[in-house]
Amino acid sequence: MAALGLALLGLAACQPAPTGTARPHGLTPQSSTPAGTTETPSATSPQRSKLIGMANPASVHCVDAGGKLEIRTGSSGGQYGVCHMPDGNSCEEWSFFRTGQCKAETLQNR
Repeated sequence: MAALGLALLGLAACQPAPTGTARPHGLTPQSSTPAGTTETPSATSPQRSKLIGMANPASVHCVDAGGKLEIRTGSSGGQYGVCHMPDGNSCEEWSFFRTGQCKAETLQNR
């Protein structure tokens, strides 16, 4: 008889939890909102944080050195920046950032 009781108990444990609105007798659902107030969707939905942008350091370096930046699209579809200096030289922005020299040959094969 004890084995039958354990078997029934085991089967009951395998059943999914009931769904719906059935509650124990005499209990009513409790609201988390204080009486006399209303809850708005914005009060419960997560707030989106502001995006914080960071400037491209090579672009900033070009402008800080007195150059003007131009964004170009290469033959492969990728984009790159060209720094045009006041003395007439133009160079690839990242090369100028790394070396500190604006040389036209950095634009070859683009």
